[in-house]
Amino acid sequence: LATIDDSTVNSTGGDVSVDASAANTLEAYGQSVGVAVGGAGGVSINLAVSAVGANNTLTNAVEASIANGSDVDGGAITLSATDSSTIDSELTAVSASVGGAGAVSLNLSLALSKAQVDFGTITRAEISDSAVTAATGDVTDLDRRDDYRRAQTACLDGRGYNVN
Repeated sequence: LATIDDSTVNSTGGDVSVDASAANTLEAYGQSVGVAVGGAGGVSINLAVSAVGANNTLTNAVEASIANGSDVDGGAITLSATDSSTIDSELTAVSASVGGAGAVSLNLSLALSKAQVDFGTITRAEISDSAVTAATGDVTDLDRRDDYRRAQTACLDGRGYNVN
């Protein structure tokens, strides 16, 4: 939060800039392995399961403001709010089942991965209930959200299936 609140600012010849920014990084890495090996003279049943998950939530409030009866005078007036935060999730699940039997051999494998990425960011640049005068330049009000999110999941089980 960068703000001029209920204040008077007089810049004689200079510019006035109110800048707020966030550049948070949230990373999640996970691996899971499931292995089953068995054998029998008659019947062999083998099950291997692996699962991995990640829930990532990022909530920012990035605000640049001139508010509540402020009086701001300057060359150029700039308000800028920028959120360039990132969330990166990489998950891998691998499962393998091997077995043998004299009569019947049943081998099952299951690999699961899930990544959930949520941005709850508010990015705001505003002038409210205030007097703003730019003597030599413009009044610029910028808000920008350049979030980056990546969720990469991979599953591999004994049958060779991939699920992304």
